[in-house]
Amino acid sequence: IFLIIDGMLEELINSIEKKEDITPIIEMDLGVNKFTNYCLRVINTQGYQNNINSTQLYNIIYHLEEIGDTIKKIAKESKNKKIDKNQKEIYLRLYIVP
Repeated sequence: IFLIIDGMLEELINSIEKKEDITPIIEMDLGVNKFTNYCLRVINTQGYQNNINSTQLYNIIYHLEEIGDTIKKIAKESKNKKIDKNQKEIYLRLYIVP
């Protein structure tokens, strides 16, 4: 899930820099949603090796899905508005976190 979200963010930054179409990012979010729902169902039905870790893993997957939704919202906003230089720098800092 993390790698898919990382790809979404990279695609978002490339699309903003090159002023390309943003719709592939929105479609990638649908894949993230389906995959996270599947993972959450597996955790609910089968659990993890340790029940304490099941809860933590569930929360991590849930929050990764929220991050994917946030990237989708940024993509939709950038589709409707012109992105200025300051916003572009913020998005780059999101992707290149030290």
